[in-house]
Amino acid sequence: MIKKISLVICIVVITIISIRYIDNEHLNNKNEEVLWYYDSNSSYHLSPDAKDTMNLPETVIIAVIDSGIDIYNESISEYIWSNKSEVKDGKDNDNNGYLDDMNGWNFIDENSEIVEKNNPHGTSIASIICSNSERYCNGNKANIQIMPLRVLDRYGECRDVDAIIHAIKYAEENGASVCNMSFDTDYYSKELEKTIKQSKMLFVVSAGNKATIGSNIDNNKNYPACFDCDNIITVGSATRTGKIEIKSNFGSNNVDILAPGKNIYCLSYGGKYEKKTGTSFAAPFVSSVAAIKFSFHKDISANEVKNLILEEAIKKKGLEDFVNKGSLLK
Repeated sequence: MIKKISLVICIVVITIISIRYIDNEHLNNKNEEVLWYYDSNSSYHLSPDAKDTMNLPETVIIAVIDSGIDIYNESISEYIWSNKSEVKDGKDNDNNGYLDDMNGWNFIDENSEIVEKNNPHGTSIASIICSNSERYCNGNKANIQIMPLRVLDRYGECRDVDAIIHAIKYAEENGASVCNMSFDTDYYSKELEKTIKQSKMLFVVSAGNKATIGSNIDNNKNYPACFDCDNIITVGSATRTGKIEIKSNFGSNNVDILAPGKNIYCLSYGGKYEKKTGTSFAAPFVSSVAAIKFSFHKDISANEVKNLILEEAIKKKGLEDFVNKGSLLK
């Protein structure tokens, strides 16, 4: 029923990706020519907010509900969430119903195997979160943890919406504040909407893409982007010039903000870096900023974090028809 989730992800990963490899040092140095979204000379520039770059007082957990994550890659391994109440011994030590869930859970195969080597989508998302979080901490290690929750198989398909629902509940039960969900479908699930609405977490979701020209999701709704939930922030894809990326979905009512989503360098197959395009890769920029807000502002709600991000966003004239108030992530 929710199989169309996979189609959007496959379009992003196969059709519109231009592959180019760079080494870890090149990425970690945040070369301005390569990482255009940090280039102060660009018309679109991600600049850290001074008050949010201090030592972060609290660890914030970001659940990446996706295809799994390569938790052993050295670029992201130190950020992977660890279940301190569990021991890998074939037993359910914390009695939560998940055997050996040391770092997350695979809701497809119902086991603790969260690394999917044949679909790097979730790994790409995690690497963007890590890189951008460090940027906001002036190059220092950010006080975040990434919780890998696998709901998409090697083909990018999710055949059961219950897997997503269970992943959301697992994330909340284990302390996550932010859920990154870089997928979409035109299948409406009342139960999934209810689960998100009742959660105290902030859900950062991608607006979705089309093969040629993006669709207006105010008219042609997709989900979870168009669920009626105050704790969802829907992200479209922006280019270097601060325009909406041509294949990004849009909507002045249902798209809250644009973030960099064209030619984004991130981890992919075999620990290599690729240049990727799509709203899937715009969402994690917002997730990392949300985590910084949660960490810096004690006892803040998901809706308050959402409002902070949107209030601080750059308001660009000419984008109002594509995104609410013409908002670009600051």
